[in-house]
Amino acid sequence: MPQSADVEPAERSATATSAAASAASSAGLCPMTATVAVIGQSPADDAALAAADVAVALRSAGSTSADWGIELATDDVRDAAYALHSARDCLRLARMELALAALPALVLAGPAALGMLPAVWVPVLATAGALLGLGRSAL
Repeated sequence: MPQSADVEPAERSATATSAAASAASSAGLCPMTATVAVIGQSPADDAALAAADVAVALRSAGSTSADWGIELATDDVRDAAYALHSARDCLRLARMELALAALPALVLAGPAALGMLPAVWVPVLATAGALLGLGRSAL
């Protein structure tokens, strides 16, 4: 339920709360399909930021007023979009690196259990898989 930017400051908290409630009710059995994001300036929009699933606080980097999902030093919304995009890319890469690191151990556990591969080689090749993941992330 996208909202316009023309929400008065006094109404922001109520709007964010109602958006979160309608997103949760419309999500049904799969609550991960709806996410409410609020972009605001702390401390003026603290209540609205607290009601959101993803809170992007503008001009609040280094402040101690609250812990938000994303804190930006500027008030440029493009920085918020870049931060969300960068976080999504980091999560995707971390999942891929974890899969690369775990894959050799998972693949070789079967042959080692059946006696087709000496068990001593499983941790050695698993370490090689972890190094492969680290080497790939360094590039």
